[in-house]
Amino acid sequence: MQKIGISSMTVNLKYSELVKLYSSNFLTNIYLKIKFRPGNLISEVEEYVPEKGMILDVGCGIGYFDNYLFLTSNERKIYGIDYDEKRINLAKKSLTEQSEKNIKFELKNVLDFKEEKFDCIIIYDVIHHLNFMQLSSLIKKISNCLKNEGILLIKDIEPDNKFKIIFSYFIDYT
Repeated sequence: MQKIGISSMTVNLKYSELVKLYSSNFLTNIYLKIKFRPGNLISEVEEYVPEKGMILDVGCGIGYFDNYLFLTSNERKIYGIDYDEKRINLAKKSLTEQSEKNIKFELKNVLDFKEEKFDCIIIYDVIHHLNFMQLSSLIKKISNCLKNEGILLIKDIEPDNKFKIIFSYFIDYT
């Protein structure tokens, strides 16, 4: 797959649009600033997501990455699932009149997910929450949900980076 390349100016513009979606939550704004700081992988991961098609985001959290994907291509149909009701509610509140046509957020455990076929499945900063058995079950489940030529994207935090681990824990459990 050829890399498209998204300029830092484009990422900054999309970041500005994202902040507006979550403007009422101070902690979320700090989280987004850290996620969208120069050198982060967000735009690099996005380059591998098909510009159109059905996208499943496993562990979508507050939906910031799904909103970013929509802002970079409104031809994507994005389905974000998470088992945390608080996060899903924040994600749903972030939807606009335009984005709610392309993005759906649902409170759901991926293991209870009915098998549909997706062009791309994303597991972004989720793996560090799972033990081996959970990860094994997750991989088996999503392998049945990916189209034959589909793309599986897995990105997780670095286990040796103590700051990221502590920050992730703080965000996840506060």
